[in-house]
Amino acid sequence: RILATFDQEVISDEVPRSQEGRQRSHTIKHAMREADVGRLAECWYAILGTFRQSAPNLVVECLKAIGSFIVWIEISIIANDKFLGAICGLISEAGPASGEACECLSAVIKKKMPAVKKIAMLEQLQILKRLQDCVHKGTTDVGLREKEAKLFNIVGEVALDAYSEVRMQQAPESPSCAQAAWNFIKEITVVIFW
Repeated sequence: RILATFDQEVISDEVPRSQEGRQRSHTIKHAMREADVGRLAECWYAILGTFRQSAPNLVVECLKAIGSFIVWIEISIIANDKFLGAICGLISEAGPASGEACECLSAVIKKKMPAVKKIAMLEQLQILKRLQDCVHKGTTDVGLREKEAKLFNIVGEVALDAYSEVRMQQAPESPSCAQAAWNFIKEITVVIFW
């Protein structure tokens, strides 16, 4: 809750601020990236692993904090095997935190970055395989199915946007990146229409 309040009151770019307030926010974010975000991430990971059964509300709040911070922190702090394994594990458990885990993973996937980096991230982290492993095809939990469907939709939108962007670029790696994005889109289409 403290991090959520901190994000809202100090960090978030969505809150209207004066020029001085924006500058102060930028300075704080820069200082946090340098010194504090790594320690926060260690705490987040410990919470996700330690309290998933005993304090699911704490895990939900932790996932919300990760989702709000992912917008401005270095993506590799969360977009790695360790964190994505924990987040996807929460989704596959279909417990109280699974819906928020879907939202958190969506935030990771939606993180703004150049299309070439986005395509590489989706492939490197094996996002489709992770989603296939944790999705609940036979569940009757409509809320969870809705969150999972939204997550798949976001992955498809991100891949399609990256494909469109890369296709228009004149860089030497553009054709191979566009092909990788197109292959990813074809694969997700098969997964969606299981």
